[in-house]
Amino acid sequence: PRSAARPGTGCRGRGRATGRRRRGPGPHSPGTCALPHPPSRGCRRTGSTGSRSRCGIPLEMAAAQGKSQELIQQLLHAEKEAEALIATAKKARLAKLKQAKDKAEEDLKAFRDEQERKFQRETGAKAGADPAAELQGATRKEVDLVSRDYQNNKDKTIAYVISKVLDVPTQLSATQLQALNMGVA
Repeated sequence: PRSAARPGTGCRGRGRATGRRRRGPGPHSPGTCALPHPPSRGCRRTGSTGSRSRCGIPLEMAAAQGKSQELIQQLLHAEKEAEALIATAKKARLAKLKQAKDKAEEDLKAFRDEQERKFQRETGAKAGADPAAELQGATRKEVDLVSRDYQNNKDKTIAYVISKVLDVPTQLSATQLQALNMGVA
């Protein structure tokens, strides 16, 4: 009697009723019954186109297994394409990040150079001037300002002081009267 292949496992190429595998190549050695068995062609090993192949697998099941294998291959191919697409996207992303970093570094370098030139101009102008002459000029400006204020306010100040000295009020305020009354009593 023949040993039928287990469902879902394919033809195992078992030997006679003993269940031992043959060692050499033969009609039942592994790989000689290539699954799937398409219904139109039957079993490759036997050429049978009946409802069952000689190895015992129903042809409908063999066709379904063939379709499953085909779908698995499609999935594997799609997975490889997806991995390639992801790898390409990652490379593009890294390239854009590198490009953005380089652009930012260039902009930063230009900004630093401009600020350095501006700083050098300002410090150069200050360093070229004589600090003593600059201090003397500032002092002269302040003295001139005070002299102008003096000349503008001199007459007003003299008139105010003279009015306070010459115009002495002869009446006492209420507070002064109260203080005098307390001291007399």
